[in-house]
Amino acid sequence: MPLKISIYILGLITFMCCKSKTNQQKISYYPSKSAFENESFLVPIDLDTTSLNYLNLVQMTPDVDYRKNVPYFKIIEGNQTKNIVPFLPTLIKRSEVMVITEDSIFTDKKYPITDLKKVMSSIFGHQKPSKFYNYDKFPNSARVAINIDINSSGKDIKKMLITTTNAFDEVKNTINDSLHLIIYFDILRSLPEPKNN
Repeated sequence: MPLKISIYILGLITFMCCKSKTNQQKISYYPSKSAFENESFLVPIDLDTTSLNYLNLVQMTPDVDYRKNVPYFKIIEGNQTKNIVPFLPTLIKRSEVMVITEDSIFTDKKYPITDLKKVMSSIFGHQKPSKFYNYDKFPNSARVAINIDINSSGKDIKKMLITTTNAFDEVKNTINDSLHLIIYFDILRSLPEPKNN
């Protein structure tokens, strides 16, 4: 009888350990964990509750060098926590950035947003050299610019970040584990057209 109880308890402990491992949060960093080393520069922004719109966040966003009050977002989705620091695409060529809007992707041509994973895979997947993307300079970087309406809310931004990081994570898992995602906030396509006099 004591042997049966011991086996039962051992089985219960094993089951609970396995369950706790599967329930653990996976933590991801975009572009990488090193972007979060100096927390004194970072301002956490809850995209579910913020009153800031997309333009406000673009104005807070750094290019390459950090300054104080850099926005960062923590998004919890299921068992994954995504930590994201955005940048501005000021020091890179437009031809080296995939632009993602609410409904389209712009690389060598325009694609529907539903093709995001497929386009990411062909551009960043190293399957064949891409005329659009120069990997000589950035062999381990996937560079994307989110470009949505300047009045978009925090929830709209969160939706775009989830769509972008989910597609990237799927591509990364199947192709190259060393690839990291740099997310830029861009407003060029979002600005109103100048009026002709």
